[in-house]
Amino acid sequence: MGELLLDADLHARLALWDPNPDEAAARVRTWGEVIEAAAAVWAAIPDRDNDPTMAQLHARAARPNPRWPGGGEGDPTLTTVAASLTRAADLVSARRHPTAELSEAGHLDAEAARTRLMHTVYVASHAVALSLDHHVRDLRRRLEAGRAVPAGESLTHARTARERATAAERLAGLYLETRWPAALAGQHQPSPDTSRLQTAVARWDVAAHRALTRSPTIADLSAVAQVQAQLALATSTLTAAAAHAALVDGESFAQRLAPSLVEAERAWAHLGADLRQLTGRDRRRNPELLLSANELTASLREYTHDQSGLARPSAVAQDEALWEVARTLRGATAAAPDIAQIVREVLVEAELSASATATHALVTAHLGSDRQDAWVNPADLAHHRQIPLPQAARGVLAEAADRAAQAVSAVDVAAATLHPAGTPGAPTRGMDSVATGWRRPEPELPKLDWARPGVGCER
Repeated sequence: MGELLLDADLHARLALWDPNPDEAAARVRTWGEVIEAAAAVWAAIPDRDNDPTMAQLHARAARPNPRWPGGGEGDPTLTTVAASLTRAADLVSARRHPTAELSEAGHLDAEAARTRLMHTVYVASHAVALSLDHHVRDLRRRLEAGRAVPAGESLTHARTARERATAAERLAGLYLETRWPAALAGQHQPSPDTSRLQTAVARWDVAAHRALTRSPTIADLSAVAQVQAQLALATSTLTAAAAHAALVDGESFAQRLAPSLVEAERAWAHLGADLRQLTGRDRRRNPELLLSANELTASLREYTHDQSGLARPSAVAQDEALWEVARTLRGATAAAPDIAQIVREVLVEAELSASATATHALVTAHLGSDRQDAWVNPADLAHHRQIPLPQAARGVLAEAADRAAQAVSAVDVAAATLHPAGTPGAPTRGMDSVATGWRRPEPELPKLDWARPGVGCER
């Protein structure tokens, strides 16, 4: 449950990076789902004080305007937040003892969960209010210039929605004022098990190859790119911590590996953003790929995040298993070039479909408008259809995949030349081969058993 709440919190923060006014209506539609799911989690968590704050928030969000924004698609990022919270509510409701009293440790853990939950609501509400603020400004400029607002839009309704989201943000902020992040210290957080990360990396490699060779979708490709970007970022964070702990040569890391990891993370992130833009309504993902991606992300966050956000390298460096973690991620960097090449082949050769509107926007942004022939059939644009991915879009995406392949190949070369620091005890942990990069033998990974976890064993 803690991992689900952290996932919801981090996705809510992602929404702050793009206060796109065009996404305001979609975010308003999904915001109610987030509040609804958060209220369900809140009700499932035992509370000695019966704090009414979430009930007040729920009452505000439960009165949507029937006229605006109307029907349509939701915001993908906030949809992920709502899904994680819904799953967390199901887990707690199914396992909570109806009459047992909380121990003091249980009470502190519950307080931490409610604080994390309220922070998610606070950030999500702020993201919605921010998009609405930009949306209101755009509508006001149009009216001041004497132009009509687009059909279905209303400056009055947009302002009202902004006021509701802002009021919810303030109410959540008042709750967090004396709790964030201090209350998170009471969260029950067992020590990470390195075997979990080893298994997650191996399963991800298998699942990615299977998904990419068995009728992949644009959503599958987007998921692969996003997870590979997370792996590059986590490798950078944890190797920096290893350098801080004098397990590897800090100068070699700073001069060669760190810049190549930054470039790899940027290349994967750009490719993932382009692919995510193309998904439209078709967000189907391979179930095995989704499961392995979620498990890998959760296992990485055990090392890269603390209670309130990204952990500092000095804090990560205190983990006794850091060397084993670094070795595991070294294997992931070695597998990344092959995944990048397969992604490029799929983008060039496989049968893929994408949103006509998003395809037109992507190709126009990269190649400009074509004066002779439209990039996408105007009829498909007008009806927002899913269309076969055109050659122009394939070319744009293939170039992005090429950049990712070159970047991860550079990471693999740089990682192979990373030397151990000359500190006492380093020879027993060191590296000796450019081919393998590591002296100690690789541990035998657990068998890839995809059986569902039993009751009480969900991560």
